[in-house]
Amino acid sequence: LPIFVSRFGSSGVTSAAMRWVFTTPVAAALGAPWRARFTVETPGQGQGSFVLEVHPEWAPIGAARFQELVDQHVYTDAEIFRVVPGFVAQWGIPADPDEASKWRARPITDDPVPQGVSNRRGYMSFAKSNKPNSRTSQVFINLADNEKLDAMGFAPVARVVDGMATVDSINSEYGESPRQQRIQEEGNGYLTGNFPRLTRILSVQSLGPAPAGAGDEPAERLPHRGCQLIPGMVGVMVQGLLFVCVCLTLVYKRSRDPPPVRPWFVFLLDSSKQLVGGAFIHLMNLAFAEELQEHFLVEGTDACNWYWINIVVDCTLGVGVAYFYLQVIVTGVVPHLCPTNAHEYQTGDYRSEHSTRPDMSRYRKQIGLWLVVVFCMKVTMVALMAALAPMWLSLSSLALAPVEGSSTVKLITVMIVTPTVFNAIQFWLQDNFLRKEHAEEIQMVAQGAKE
Repeated sequence: LPIFVSRFGSSGVTSAAMRWVFTTPVAAALGAPWRARFTVETPGQGQGSFVLEVHPEWAPIGAARFQELVDQHVYTDAEIFRVVPGFVAQWGIPADPDEASKWRARPITDDPVPQGVSNRRGYMSFAKSNKPNSRTSQVFINLADNEKLDAMGFAPVARVVDGMATVDSINSEYGESPRQQRIQEEGNGYLTGNFPRLTRILSVQSLGPAPAGAGDEPAERLPHRGCQLIPGMVGVMVQGLLFVCVCLTLVYKRSRDPPPVRPWFVFLLDSSKQLVGGAFIHLMNLAFAEELQEHFLVEGTDACNWYWINIVVDCTLGVGVAYFYLQVIVTGVVPHLCPTNAHEYQTGDYRSEHSTRPDMSRYRKQIGLWLVVVFCMKVTMVALMAALAPMWLSLSSLALAPVEGSSTVKLITVMIVTPTVFNAIQFWLQDNFLRKEHAEEIQMVAQGAKE
């Protein structure tokens, strides 16, 4: 039945009946899981292979079409023409234009997305357009957890059970540049002439039924090639190095202050605001980067792209916005809410009214006020990033293109190099409006601290 539908399509009552059969437990009896080995070659890298385990009970119609494509060697010599790092690797347009035309004219009925199965990393689904029943021969493997595709009707058909490292090494330098219409019309001639280093499928071998209890690593637990913000111990070390870089930036800023240089005690009070605020922003950036990546998943970027965007926006536009909120709160909100002690919130003023020692309660109030400023700034910046997401994604893809080949190098670039450069600018500017300008008052606080 699935092969009949995949070959001849269906409509009306027949389509409804077929889909009902395929969505019931009866579908499990229509075919046992089976496997196929794909051998691929990337110019300059050599050959590799990966094994797909096809599950007819997940998507019977799609599984039947995929078996038909494998049995007829449709994928042999086909190029993997669309590779978006952290998103998908897609192939399925035959090397011969006449063959491509034949399969394009034979779309199959959509499978519903099965319960308990999702477009997670390593799972394969058929590509389709926005129109219903538009699947033909193109498929893609998810390079990251793309659950958002479930709601768009992409029903997984198979999963990688061996060779995910080979899938991760598929050449992604051309991204989405190859034009599908020209591939359909000109075949491999167009791709070879314009994109000579694409990864090509050399052969597809059916391995028969999947062995029971083979113990292969589930695809969702396979190592992730995409850039992850906190990948275990590497993430901890990266964030520790980021903290050291931030501290060194502030120390360097003190050495460049005009005379008289702030005493260390006053400098530490001023700088701790930036460190606390920076840690607060860092945590928000991690959360917002993951959330923005999830929301704009179809753009084909990863969370590191969004963390980079967060850093760049915060350290440029965000500085001006933070200054605006600080002035509004200090000169407008605080005098209205705390008219008797509004002066205690004046940033950089730690003088005690009753002794020569610094008043630490003022310091705590100023830290609290600064966190409110940082939070308001961050919410504003996230709204701006979400409103102009395509522009920011294009900018980040362009800036990070040289390091896309290595998730570790990308992580270091995003979480050390970029924050060090941009935070140096941010801290320099923010320190100018967080510090106290009157030298005699600064010396008074420092002397009181020594006493």
